[in-house]
Amino acid sequence: MKFKSLPKKLKEHELTNEDITNAIQQTDQSATLGTFKDEDDAVLRWNTNIKDVQQIKDIPLATETGDISLSDVTKIEEVKKDQTAKAWKNGDADFLLLQVGRADGVSQIDMAEAVRDEIKEIEADTDTSAKINEVAAQADYYR
Repeated sequence: MKFKSLPKKLKEHELTNEDITNAIQQTDQSATLGTFKDEDDAVLRWNTNIKDVQQIKDIPLATETGDISLSDVTKIEEVKKDQTAKAWKNGDADFLLLQVGRADGVSQIDMAEAVRDEIKEIEADTDTSAKINEVAAQADYYR
């Protein structure tokens, strides 16, 4: 999301950027208000999580002249983020990198063998053109 406050409109309604930030934060939350009488596990929740752009534009702001919408004082647009890769494999950014860490009491060698066995099972049970390639295993340095 991209927000651009409209300074003249903010001044006209005696609002600040902080007022806008607070209104968004208060709207995008979920809170427990209490429990129902005579019911042990029933909880009353107030769920106001934002789900789309229009809900953001419609966030009410209280002013001295009455309530206005966030879109009255802010230009709001949905911005699609370009996918940027922080890693490449053979010049291609379309891959999934998975790092596996060992649990206490398990050696690097045992973990590497277990992961390799699991990969074999996944490949045997999966009908796809996707390939699983091992990039590095610390256990190989211990052998």
